[in-house]
Amino acid sequence: MAKGESARRDTTLVVLVVLLLFSTPFVIAGIRFLATHGGEPPVSAPTTTTTTAADAPIPWTAEEAVRALADDHVARLPGAPAVVDEGRVRPELERAGWKLLLLPFSGTDSRDRHRDELRRLRDEHGGDRLVVVSGLRVEVGRSHRLIGPENMAEVAAVLGTADLTEFVLTALTEDRPHTEPAAPVPAEAAQVERVAADLAARSVHTGPGVPAAEKDERWSRAGPDLAVRIAVLPAGPATDLVHRLGARFPRDLVVVVRGRWVDMAGPEPDVARTARDAYYGQNFFRLAEWGPDPLRLGSLLVEEVGGTRAARAAALVAPSADAGPPAWAAAVAPWAFAGAAVLLVGVPVALRHRPSRLRRERAVAERVARNRLAAEVTALAGEIARLDGLARDGRAADLVTSATERYGAARDLLAADGDLPTARGAARTARDQLTEAAGLLGVAP
Repeated sequence: MAKGESARRDTTLVVLVVLLLFSTPFVIAGIRFLATHGGEPPVSAPTTTTTTAADAPIPWTAEEAVRALADDHVARLPGAPAVVDEGRVRPELERAGWKLLLLPFSGTDSRDRHRDELRRLRDEHGGDRLVVVSGLRVEVGRSHRLIGPENMAEVAAVLGTADLTEFVLTALTEDRPHTEPAAPVPAEAAQVERVAADLAARSVHTGPGVPAAEKDERWSRAGPDLAVRIAVLPAGPATDLVHRLGARFPRDLVVVVRGRWVDMAGPEPDVARTARDAYYGQNFFRLAEWGPDPLRLGSLLVEEVGGTRAARAAALVAPSADAGPPAWAAAVAPWAFAGAAVLLVGVPVALRHRPSRLRRERAVAERVARNRLAAEVTALAGEIARLDGLARDGRAADLVTSATERYGAARDLLAADGDLPTARGAARTARDQLTEAAGLLGVAP
């Protein structure tokens, strides 16, 4: 018995040493990745800056809005993109004594001017019982409470269809039952053929009412090995078009922009989904208010895919000699390669003593934990977007900025399949900072 126990201890020790040695290059890669990619990720909405935000004109005035609200419970100014079912909304507005104002997108260049007019509007009209929709961003009363999506399916529904009926009803009746967005429907065969033909011929397709567009040089940022094909369609019901096109071009990154929602299909679906969800999670309210150009938005998501692919690659490969590794890395590198050599012989023997069921259970638990943390990180992005517009300066603004950095660290680690405890700690820190900021701002966390 003593010999058997000793042999098992020796085997366990061998396995631990081998795994420690083999993991060294990956630890080095992870540390270098964090050192070179630390701080807040460069995530931003697409912009065109031809004038300053203070000087840029907007297509409406506070006086026009006040006159429109005096005439009706629902006031829509020219250019407002939001769709609402007035048959459902009007009775609730009348019952609650509220009014609804639908405004155009603010645009990145005219955001400050847009918000200045909103302040004038509230001063003249009174904003206690007013729901304001700026583009697709729903804001309620003088408290500036934002009504936003609960999950990525709702983000897709709002930005893809421009239908804000459910959000407006929620603003008026908070305890109303939740309604799930409509499921995608099959795309018409004629549309699939028409779009696929354009994508095959020139890599871009624009639908009815969408300005013609050409291939964008920024698409190369997805990676030198990945061709990009983009279809830009007007807002409308969700379909399975992206999956049908993905089957036609299985080796390419296929992008379908519907309204302000971007669907993607390609050879690395997990990377595309991570890049898209992380971007929308952090920027939903900004996109909903600014209303970026759809093709520009599609190109931006292509760049996000490229960045996510690069982050994952950086975390999975050891640094090259040209990259200037730390001095201690050169000292331990020989041991790492020695460990890799031992692994070829030692691990196949040692693994026979490890129960396969335990490995499967640990793998499942790891994946469940990562998925749960990914959902938490997406929720953090929405909270950052909500508080960012309220925290203008002082301690609250500093907390939101720090939380954004911690959110970025957690997001990048998850995207690169990096260290889970480190990602969880970053997310926890971000959550604590946002909770404190919400308390300082006097809003519910």
